[in-house]
Amino acid sequence: IFGDDLIFGNSAQQLLEAFEKENSTIVGLQEVVKSEVENYGIAGVRENFEVEEFVEKPRPENAPSNLVIVGKYVCTPAIFEILAKNPNSSGEIRLIDALEILLKNEKVFGKIIDGERFDCGSKSGWLKANINVALKHPELKEEIERYLRSLDLNS
Repeated sequence: IFGDDLIFGNSAQQLLEAFEKENSTIVGLQEVVKSEVENYGIAGVRENFEVEEFVEKPRPENAPSNLVIVGKYVCTPAIFEILAKNPNSSGEIRLIDALEILLKNEKVFGKIIDGERFDCGSKSGWLKANINVALKHPELKEEIERYLRSLDLNS
């Protein structure tokens, strides 16, 4: 789980069900408009959602799909050995690098996760997530609604 992606819904259950069905590593995905793909890691998938490739922040015209990797995964145990033995050239251990190696040896599947997603890696996404939580919180809802209505959006 990565903190950049906050998803309201049952993403863990969806991923576990897909893992049980495929008995393979499962990568959480969500669709974005094509113009936004250059902000994210993208998965290229076959019709059955078997992952063919991962592409980091591609230009829209070069993207294999509009399926964003949302930082939610269920992995087979093989990923741990790969992580331990394959830091990148700067010594950093990155899950995406390990997944690319795993992809050469095992099937990896994507699962489009249902739920409301907030990109907390951006300032606006982080703020939207906080407002969303506040508006759902019984102690904060009225005060935040009142504050939002009081804003002069024309100035």
